[in-house]
Amino acid sequence: MNNGEKIVQMAHNEIEWWKAHHRKDRGKLIEEMTRLHILLFNMTYEDAKKVVLYRIEAAGSHDEAEEYENQGNQNKADIHWAKAEESLQIYFA
Repeated sequence: MNNGEKIVQMAHNEIEWWKAHHRKDRGKLIEEMTRLHILLFNMTYEDAKKVVLYRIEAAGSHDEAEEYENQGNQNKADIHWAKAEESLQIYFA
């Protein structure tokens, strides 16, 4: 795959995971993010999927933290912000 083809494919994978997120299609979300990570970071499929799952876990904790903050429950929000940060530390490692 040449550089131009790679760019087109990465843009496609990015859009497809956005759509999957919006449509709440977890399987497609994982697949498209995994394929994007393979291209971005030259990872194996297995490694890419592993880190993507941590990123998705962090996003879920982020969503929960926002909900608790919106309800005025900062203590519970902080617990979920911390969980998100832990998941992202693993993701970035």
